[in-house]
Amino acid sequence: MEIKELKDILQKSGVVGAGGAGFPTYMKLDERAETIILNCAECEPLLKLHRQLLEKHAREIVETFHMIGQAVGAKECVVGIKKAYKDDPGAGRMHRGLPGRKAGAFGRSISGGRRSRPDL
Repeated sequence: MEIKELKDILQKSGVVGAGGAGFPTYMKLDERAETIILNCAECEPLLKLHRQLLEKHAREIVETFHMIGQAVGAKECVVGIKKAYKDDPGAGRMHRGLPGRKAGAFGRSISGGRRSRPDL
């Protein structure tokens, strides 16, 4: 998928950031991005949405993230997951890598997240 097509889909869908400002996601996509980050590290102690989504949709999340990485031409995609999530089923799959991916597609990052190359 080309970046323009992806931006159009995001704009028409009304996808915005959850940081409070409601910044349109399509405006964040840029072909100059060498690294993109998927933040799955919830900061509120009682929130479990990311863990629930990872448990039910880990494959779809990673595949979509890779597609976005390819569309923007990123050399690296980083998924940030808290160390405390490592025993949760979905995050565990992200931590170990997903079936069907090349060995070594995921590796350690400084932040404790997972790194992968979008061309895998």
